[in-house]
Amino acid sequence: MKRVLCYGDSNTYGGYDFGGVESKRFVNRWTIELQRLLGDGYLVIEEGNNGRAIASGTQEDRAVDSFVPIAISHEPLDIVVVMLGTNELWKGFNHTMAEIAAMLEEQVIKTLKELAKNIIIISPPRIESENLSKFFKNLFAKDAGEKSKQFSVSYKEVAKRNGCCLVDAFDVSLWQDGLHLDEQGHKQLAIRVYETIKKGR
Repeated sequence: MKRVLCYGDSNTYGGYDFGGVESKRFVNRWTIELQRLLGDGYLVIEEGNNGRAIASGTQEDRAVDSFVPIAISHEPLDIVVVMLGTNELWKGFNHTMAEIAAMLEEQVIKTLKELAKNIIIISPPRIESENLSKFFKNLFAKDAGEKSKQFSVSYKEVAKRNGCCLVDAFDVSLWQDGLHLDEQGHKQLAIRVYETIKKGR
């Protein structure tokens, strides 16, 4: 049985309808749908967490701190799917997209190459600034929407340099908060990851 670790933030957790840090959680999130598509020959391991960043700030959960222990706890790993970077666009961090891509590469991907046979990087979905809920408008920088348009190009270069596959989630369907996947978006992403895994067999 092939083991697939899915590591990311709230869009891997399946969060939506946030009333602060806590959220509701979609039952049919993309990781669950991915398990259904892959079938019995695969085990999909969910490791998403609301608010997870790569290395920014002092968040309770940053990949630079939590990724290696989590990955080791699930060894052996055949495939690791990583979707991170959105929370680097919070107010106060002031990262360029080049800096965010470099953080992902240096703090996660290069280490991950020693722990997994195959790596899939998901470039996060766009941020629809005009649709952000009041909570998220207060959390994200004013230019977060514009910067989020650069995820695809920047992460493509990281994937190319490190021999990883890339799944682009830029245009998946979003929930009404302008940030998180809705049920259709979860299905769309699951299909893209599934097709990428199958092509890599």
